[in-house]
Parts: sequence; C-alpha cells; structure tokens
Amino acid sequence: MAMAFVTVLGNEKAYGHIYNINDAKNVTFNGIAKASAIADGSPVPRTVQYNPKDFDFSKKKAFSLRDQHIFTSAEKVEKELSFTPEYGLIDGWKDSYNLDFGRGTSRKAANFPTDDMTLEKLGYQGHRSCLDFLLPVIPRYSGKLLNMRQICTLKP
Repeated sequence: MAMAFVTVLGNEKAYGHIYNINDAKNVTFNGIAKASAIADGSPVPRTVQYNPKDFDFSKKKAFSLRDQHIFTSAEKVEKELSFTPEYGLIDGWKDSYNLDFGRGTSRKAANFPTDDMTLEKLGYQGHRSCLDFLLPVIPRYSGKLLNMRQICTLKP
C-alpha cells in the first residue's frame, strides 16, 4: 500500500481520481471470511447465511450489507499510472496483520453483539467459537433474494 501512495503523491495524472489497490481475483464474502482467517493464522471459519429482513437490529450496527454485488478492479491504476499491486489479498492482509496486530499492541476484545443476537435467533447460542462469521444472504444477479440458508454442518 505504501508503494501505491508513493506512486500517486505528486503525480498530476492521479489528481482527482480514486484508485482501487487490490489483486486481480474476485472474492466473495465467504472468500473474505476465509482469507482473513488464513491471514491471521486462525482456523477457517464456518459461515452462517441469513436473511437480514428476518432481524430487527434496532440501532445496533450489523454487518454492512449492501443489497448488490460489489466488484473492484486495479485495472485503472495499472493503465493510468503503470502501477501493479505487489501483494494478493491474503499476502497483503498477512503483512498488515503482522505489522498492525501481530505485535499485540492494537488488540481489542472481540465484541459482535448483532452476530451473537443473530446466532441466538437461529438456535446457535453457545456456538460462537465454531461459527465465527455471519454472512447475510445477498441477491443473485436477477435481484431475487436467495432463499437457501446454509447453516454449516451444525444443527441448532
């Protein structure tokens, strides 16, 4: 990331532009959960998919669900500024984790009240250590909400 900053600082071609600095692979939300676990050396989490419309989180902040697919690309920065990211997603996160959190100086206790509330409603109270990542069900390209809920291999 530092090299990307060096590339744009003082570069008039970059003025007024926004660039994504990411590798060329598309990643799903499930993939992000898996990649983040690999990056910090944790066991790969199981995921629970749920329909956010089934829950009232009130004013509590839940997973930031966007009812759409999100795609990013580094193509613009590669073409306009001849910059190619050095790291893939997992290697970049490993580097960040080791620099920022690996030393243990920036750790806060995990606190995910909306995850806990969702797991409890789905019948997984007490299974937090196994179900580390909740995944909202997102629509397919047709715009229809997926109706299948994948609940790992556990039964409530």
